Amino acid sequence: MGESKKMSQTDLSVIIPTYNRKHDLLRCLSHFQDQSTEARYEVLVVDDGSDDGTESLILEQRKSFRFPLSYHKNRGKGPAAARNFGIDIAQGEIILFIGDDIFRGSSRCLDYHVKGHQGEYPEPEHALLGYTTWSPDLPISPYMRWLEGGGPQFNYLGLERGHLTDFWHFYTCNISLKRSFIGGDRFDERFPYAAFEDVEFGYRLQMRGLKLVFLNEAIAHHHHLTTLASSRQRAYLAGKSAAVLERIHPGLLERTVKRERTVKRRIMHLLYRLTLNPLTIPGWQLLARLSENRFVFKPAFSCVYDYHYQRGYKDQASSRERPL
Repeated sequence: MGESKKMSQTDLSVIIPTYNRKHDLLRCLSHFQDQSTEARYEVLVVDDGSDDGTESLILEQRKSFRFPLSYHKNRGKGPAAARNFGIDIAQGEIILFIGDDIFRGSSRCLDYHVKGHQGEYPEPEHALLGYTTWSPDLPISPYMRWLEGGGPQFNYLGLERGHLTDFWHFYTCNISLKRSFIGGDRFDERFPYAAFEDVEFGYRLQMRGLKLVFLNEAIAHHHHLTTLASSRQRAYLAGKSAAVLERIHPGLLERTVKRERTVKRRIMHLLYRLTLNPLTIPGWQLLARLSENRFVFKPAFSCVYDYHYQRGYKDQASSRERPL
């Protein structure tokens, strides 16, 4: 009787927030068809108010999938609220967060997460960070390589399989943790955009003892063509979210930066700050545009991204409006 009860339980709940990406979402879901795992899992799609026909498309296609799929509307409350909704209704002991533009990189991605939690890392406090990289189906530009190769998108430099990392790598594009450890904690819904809301959640969990382990074999592909022009808006919104983070945890950003800087990096940062201002930014943007599809020009890419990031930070910090 006990074995029957165990087999009827759900091992893993995959939570996917989405907004106006119906075709990416459908492709994301189709990749679950090819997953090789004996684990019992469910997929929870939480729609943050899409108006592009996402609901009708997913409900129409749902019966064609060979796994339990549920679709939920959570109208316009932001990605943090969407993930919270998913946590509240999840049936699995293991919670896996992925993005709606994340596709299978390994046919055993889910299996690696489940077996990692059930075997090598069974302790409640262990979370597993999978490896996410650009989809090989995309024309990957030098700028995109910079974004994930130590840039502001994803940064796995220096991480080795099985090693512990910190909350700054709490990337909800491909990360799993145990629901028993999450407990009553939830993502802070004061973050209106998809930036820093995951880092802040990871920070609070780390303060409670979370141990984040890098599991590089759990590979996922990020199918999101990104250009210099499109990432400027992302940088601006990330800056606004950083100001929200600073408001919630004063000094957290500055403490982290100071701890990571060597003397050489401090000198380089000072020189960098002296060259970044409204008078010089047009030149940096021109250099970044010229090199975007030719070669990685880190100084120009960094200056342009950081300029728009700082604008967002200052606009949010000086605003009297409370975060959503």
